[in-house]
Parts: sequence; C-alpha cells; structure tokens
Amino acid sequence: MARKKIILFIVEGISDQTCLGLALSRLLTSNNIQFEITEGDITTRDDANSATIIKLLGAIIKKFLAGVFRPGDIQEVVHLVDTDGAFIPDTAVRQNTASGIFYAADCIYTNNIASLRARNAKKQQILNKLCSMSTILKNIPYSVYFFSCNLDHALHNENNLSYEEKMSKAVCFESRYANDLPGFISFLQNPVFAVTGDYSQSWAFIKIGTNSLKRYSNFHLFPPLINIP
Repeated sequence: MARKKIILFIVEGISDQTCLGLALSRLLTSNNIQFEITEGDITTRDDANSATIIKLLGAIIKKFLAGVFRPGDIQEVVHLVDTDGAFIPDTAVRQNTASGIFYAADCIYTNNIASLRARNAKKQQILNKLCSMSTILKNIPYSVYFFSCNLDHALHNENNLSYEEKMSKAVCFESRYANDLPGFISFLQNPVFAVTGDYSQSWAFIKIGTNSLKRYSNFHLFPPLINIP
C-alpha cells in the first residue's frame, strides 16, 4: 500500500500542536499529519527579514526531513502564524512602564516603543512575503494562515497568557474537540472570528487598521477542512 503523503504544519510552540494536532490527524485521515515546531516566532528572529525568510523556512523543512523523508513525501506545507498586531499603525503602539508587551483591544503597550514599531515593520514585510507564496523548496505547495492576535486569542478568546496558562488551555481545547470533530470544524467556522472571503481577501482584511490585534483567523479556509463532509 502506498505511503500516505505528509501535510506538514509549521507552528511556533508545543501548545499550538496540542490544540490542533489530534483533531487534525483524525480529520485528515488520507494524509500523514506532522508538526514541526519553530520554538518561537520565526518572523521576529534576528536573522529573519523578507530576503531571508524563504531560506529560514527551507531550513526548518529540511530539519524535519532529516534523512527520514524526501521532499516528494510532503503533499504540502501549512504555516500557522500569529499576527501579534503587526499591521497596526505606529500610533497604536503606546508607552507602558512595565516590562514586556501587553496586547490590548486596539493598541499594544510596551516600555520600548521604537523596538516594537521596528518589530512590527519587519513582521509586516515578512508576512506580506509569505502570504504571496504558493511553493517552498522549489515545488512543495505552501500556504500560511493567521491567528490574531495570537492562537490563544483566536481559540480561547484570551491573549497575554503565560506559558503555563497556554498549555493548560491547550490541553482543555484538545480534550474538548479531539473526540468532537464536527464541533471542531464548527468552531473554526465560527463567524465571530472566522474572516469572510477567500484566502487573499482574508489577508487583505487582517492588514487593515487594528484588525491584526482583534480576534480573527482564516484557518477555516484551509481547503482540506472546507472539503470535509
């Protein structure tokens, strides 16, 4: 029997895989569902920019292959990203005396405004590049879907979570939906946060105003999920 083709999901952290991995594996049974974790946001790495991002993603995919698989074993690469409010205007980045970053409904608070604005500008350029791509490593189909302002916000309606809170909520989400696949699909299609329109239109929408801070996702547009009866 022919080996199943791989759908490789690239995600930022283990909590992302915990939320989605089991349900996706049980839904997309015609494929071998695999995850590669980047251990953080690849779009904000020091060596990441719009000129290097394709090479960096290629290295992540090659790491996954690592002599075990061939590029031809991969049916497609699906990259899941947080928007992190990257497309908001500079005026929506505001001063906060506390350390770290705090995501509010219509602005981001930080104790280093210049650094946050620079991060956003770089992430904008990289996401603009990624959402225009259709292949990676020459001919592997590639697509990128967003969770805004991050996956926790989209799936749990909470952002600014600690690592422990992320994992706790991820385990609860997995327990809720891994055995309720119709409920999982229905959740992703929830009009409260599922952006209307096609793939290109959803990306155009999230770039408007402060939309990249609000609770939105376009992952429901991933074609294999749309085509499930």
